[in-house]
Amino acid sequence: MINLQHDLRVAGRTVPALRGLIPFGTPRTAWLGLGSNVGDRARYLRRAVEELTAMSQVQITKISSVYKADPVGTQGRSFFNLAVEIETLRSPLSLLKATQQVEYCLGRVRTGHWTARTIDIDILAIEGIALQSATLQLPHPFASSRLFVLVPWLELANPRLSCGHSVRSHMESTQFHDSEQARGLEKIGPLETILDHAHSP
Repeated sequence: MINLQHDLRVAGRTVPALRGLIPFGTPRTAWLGLGSNVGDRARYLRRAVEELTAMSQVQITKISSVYKADPVGTQGRSFFNLAVEIETLRSPLSLLKATQQVEYCLGRVRTGHWTARTIDIDILAIEGIALQSATLQLPHPFASSRLFVLVPWLELANPRLSCGHSVRSHMESTQFHDSEQARGLEKIGPLETILDHAHSP
């Protein structure tokens, strides 16, 4: 259950928290980041995309390649990651609630940040929206420094984030300043063809 504790920052203005619940009058472009490092990671990504495809007021327009990335902030199995571009009439918080429901249906157990998960669905950004609340921040606060987000996202689009820098500029800066993260990222192919073996790293 979403519980708003503060007003939101939308397009640079403070507005009542209720604004985050109001659907858009016309479709907005949004970008989602998906990741999995438990079980059959390819299968979980495919199932998540299927659930997003069936979601009301959401239309998938583009899907990136899948990338394998070393875990950030924790130890364990590597992640399979991809980015999805959608058109949606859902409000930011309605979209958040719907994506969290997909995570729950696919067995996601929330035990804290940077932990293993069957599926993780992050709202990376929504076109024209800068939002701050206790529940949701847009653009996503960590997206600008994570290559496993930026590289697949750049396959789909190169929007400017609220700081004025584009996805490409963030990616190039991160590649330059974090060579270890760059070495740990591997493109493994399109979602419909990739396989995941039970004991693969």
